Amino acid sequence: MLEGKFEQLVLVNCCDSMRLVYDIVESMGKCKFLYMLDQPHEDNESEKVKFTGTIQRLNKAYEAYTRHVFDRRAFIKSLNTPEMNTEPYIGV
Repeated sequence: MLEGKFEQLVLVNCCDSMRLVYDIVESMGKCKFLYMLDQPHEDNESEKVKFTGTIQRLNKAYEAYTRHVFDRRAFIKSLNTPEMNTEPYIGV
């Protein structure tokens, strides 16, 4: 990142170190899309609702950057894994 090899970066706001990385990358001005994603702190309904909003804000920011609308169908289709070969095989 410091060499300017990446134009887009999403960091997870999980600790002071990541916030420092964000500040450094932002100050360098080489990253065209930089986003800090807040991480849920607990596993409860309130945090799930809050995280949903966080993901939606990331989506809006990235749509504005790319000028493309998120395609939910294409996203879901990309999550489908091809069927695995269940026959015995040897892998090297």
